Amino acid sequence: MPSWLPYLHPIWQTFVLALGIYVLRIGFMFAAPPDIWAERSFSRSQLRRKHTRLALCFLGVVAIGSVGGVVEIVWVRQLAPLDSAHGLFAVTSVALFALTRFFGARLNSRVGDSAARELHRFCAALAMLAALGSAVSGFALLP
Repeated sequence: MPSWLPYLHPIWQTFVLALGIYVLRIGFMFAAPPDIWAERSFSRSQLRRKHTRLALCFLGVVAIGSVGGVVEIVWVRQLAPLDSAHGLFAVTSVALFALTRFFGARLNSRVGDSAARELHRFCAALAMLAALGSAVSGFALLP
């Protein structure tokens, strides 16, 4: 087994987390006051498409990283996947990202649904906090 293998998942997820922060930043731009939009060189619909496209990409790479983490912890490290705070934070963040996607899809299908908008924002913020918690607690598992 190569000595770099235990570091593959953390490196991958670091880049995934950076993408997630970027997607979250784009999402926060929707809450900007209308006068801010006048200064931008892009429209709200362009921003929504970019946010949706990158968010779907983000969910895909999160899923790949999560499966990779389970495979790595079981196969390489020979530990149980949910015996650490890292695993619990990771499962929580993946579930919250799935809820974020659900409410985002609901929001796209029913424009103006304020409940879906608030739940989408709330789940996204909690998911990112759980992902950050997973990243911090994962340092304890490194060799």
